[in-house]
Amino acid sequence: GGALGFYETIINGRRAIGHGGDTVYFHSQMLLVPEENFGVFVSFNTDNAGFAAVDIARAVVKQAFPADLPVVKVRADAQQRNARYAGSYRALRHSYTKAEKVFAAFGDFSVAAMPDGTLMLRDILEAHPTKWVEVGDGVFRQQLDDTVIAFVGGEAGKATHMVGPFAPIAFAR
Repeated sequence: GGALGFYETIINGRRAIGHGGDTVYFHSQMLLVPEENFGVFVSFNTDNAGFAAVDIARAVVKQAFPADLPVVKVRADAQQRNARYAGSYRALRHSYTKAEKVFAAFGDFSVAAMPDGTLMLRDILEAHPTKWVEVGDGVFRQQLDDTVIAFVGGEAGKATHMVGPFAPIAFAR
């Protein structure tokens, strides 16, 4: 979720809030774990850093509060259920009327139902494919992390929107 400029997430079972920022040559991320009276701030200057500030801050929190992710069993009907989420999703946070609207296509995510009962989520460049397991009706947890995404809406059970993995941005099919 998001509130007052902070984004809420779960890291190793603990509620964390924070916010980051990037320019071409500057990257930062702040994470606070209020219930543990703990925080971390990462900032550096370089280009081509991607999500390094986010990854470093999350790694520090995980190191400070280690936990094993609960094992999630794939549902017997997962492959059939997951077909309703498969498709391409585009971020709703983009220009709709100016020439910059062409850049929206570069933020698309592809969601595929895999034979093993997981979902595969890929960005347009397919640089970082991730696998997701259903933990609730339309709610999926990343297989190797505690990040979640959710699918909503649609007739005949087909999803029309995806929320996550970055909370403030929703995606439409």
